[in-house]
Amino acid sequence: MSESPANRRDLERMEPDEKEAIHREAEARVQPFAYERPDALPENGRRYMKLAATELVGASVQILSEGGENNLHYHSGEDGFWMVLQGRVKFYGPDGPIGEYGPHEGLIMPHNARYWFEAVTSAGELQILHVAGRRPTNNRRINIGERTKRGVWIDPSGDDAATR
Repeated sequence: MSESPANRRDLERMEPDEKEAIHREAEARVQPFAYERPDALPENGRRYMKLAATELVGASVQILSEGGENNLHYHSGEDGFWMVLQGRVKFYGPDGPIGEYGPHEGLIMPHNARYWFEAVTSAGELQILHVAGRRPTNNRRINIGERTKRGVWIDPSGDDAATR
């Protein structure tokens, strides 16, 4: 994967042929995707469906049965956008509840903000869209306390079975 220009001014200063090559290379990396819920959930009731990713942004759908909780943690170089597709979710910070969200509601979680969440739906499961903007370096998940559950990733490109 080649590096993109540092900013728009870099492109503006380039010769037309060089600029065109940058555009063509980026356009060759466009990633169409479609979300289809997997047939089966793992025993722990948590699954991640990768939609698409680049070096700066990634998108997935997390599917959780009731509960499906995780531990208090933060991301050192990732801002997360969360939107409920189905069910209800409750997000918590270190001092208690942040909020409860239903379909087409959610929040943005800035990097270094501590949080955890759980499915609170009694009818079915939680499906929540997660879009993350990431720093290419110095991006880590920092757990505060022990992780309660890990999920199984499904990558439509065939690179399955990684746990997170």
